[in-house]
Amino acid sequence: MSSDIMATEISGEKTSQTDSTDYIAVDTKLQDASRDTLLAGYSIAVLGSGWFGRALVKRLNDAGYAVHLGRRNPQLGNPIGFDLPVLATSYNDAVECARVIFLAIPPQAHPEFVQTYGPLLQGKIVVDVSNPRSEAELKKLGRSLAETLAMGLPSAQIVKALNTVSAYHLENQIRGANTHVPVCCDHVEAQREVMNIVRSIGHTPVDGGSLRMSRALERENFRLFSGWWGSVVFASIVLGVGLLYVCIRTHILLQKGNFDGLPLESTNQVVGCTAIVLLASVNLAGVVANVWQLVHRTARRSFPAWLANWLNARKSLGILAIFMILFHAIASLVMIPQFDHGTEPGIPARIGASLLTAIIATLFYIVLAATSFPAVAASMSWAEWRFIQSGLGWWALGFAVLHIILMRLAPWQETQRYPHHMPPLSILAVIPAMLALFLKIVLSLPPVSNYLTYIQNCR
Repeated sequence: MSSDIMATEISGEKTSQTDSTDYIAVDTKLQDASRDTLLAGYSIAVLGSGWFGRALVKRLNDAGYAVHLGRRNPQLGNPIGFDLPVLATSYNDAVECARVIFLAIPPQAHPEFVQTYGPLLQGKIVVDVSNPRSEAELKKLGRSLAETLAMGLPSAQIVKALNTVSAYHLENQIRGANTHVPVCCDHVEAQREVMNIVRSIGHTPVDGGSLRMSRALERENFRLFSGWWGSVVFASIVLGVGLLYVCIRTHILLQKGNFDGLPLESTNQVVGCTAIVLLASVNLAGVVANVWQLVHRTARRSFPAWLANWLNARKSLGILAIFMILFHAIASLVMIPQFDHGTEPGIPARIGASLLTAIIATLFYIVLAATSFPAVAASMSWAEWRFIQSGLGWWALGFAVLHIILMRLAPWQETQRYPHHMPPLSILAVIPAMLALFLKIVLSLPPVSNYLTYIQNCR
């Protein structure tokens, strides 16, 4: 849960919700009477009525728990438009009536909460659902918020859970959302009890390890496309170099400064060439790893860092390539009416064959992209997944190369249009893909394949 979406604090100035929202007054008698009903059933306290606190109260109440909503100012009514299924009470009353307390208050309010209510929490299970406001704050602190709470509340059992679930997903039960919730704790019984609660509200609890592991759990919320930046930088470099090459070769040297075709036609050509380079890099990583194993005659030796990083980047490289394939396909459809295929009706056989191979390759890569999603991969056997990701992947690359050769073979033969011996970009782009296919064919030869299998299984 992100701390910036909470609306209730223990101390200091009220947050924006309490400052700007009108409240409906609550009958004091109803509030006092509500405490008599709080002890019915399994009692859980939720301290804090911000967005996450309200969502958690709703889910727990729907699951059949007797929920105590603790607020700093229980005399105030519910914010207009945010009706609660239970009546609010004070922190003291909520803590007294429950063994498990979900602490849904901003982390900056933790110190005063510990100082004020620490004695009431002896023997209680306190579940911290908060997150630091920034990764820099987490690094500066040197420990997780849950560990800090444990230091201030040594007589309580601190649990870290639900901080990876947003208030919106918690309240609305988004279909298809990730329902796995890691639970970190140093006390086995407390961890088991919280995991049962998490399971009862429709999520899948996961043993997250000791409370120290909550550092990684809190850091997870600041992860921004981790493992993607190297692929994005590589793709950007290939795309930028390709655009520069086409500008110099086509628009400056061949067309003498005419840049009319640059925005769409040349850009589409460069994007297509970048896609084939990225696709080749995905397949090339695996065969380079196999060659490395053959050279060293063992599969037990660790790959060097550059090769390991390359192998780990294959998924992101492939997704970026598929994005560029779709761009190339759409742009090509837009430009089709501009081309004149001569006086003969229909599309020439060479162009038609090129378009056919492009369609087949695109469909294959869409299937590859779909099976890369964990939900789809989980429904497949290992043999099925390997057949698609490995076998179909090589066929897709082969059809992509065939598409380029059929489409660009005629321009390649016009060597008089090679200014300063600069070949078309498509020739340079297809070289890595053809190298990958060549190495794959060599590795598939029975003597080489059998020896590689022997190395991978026995040595």
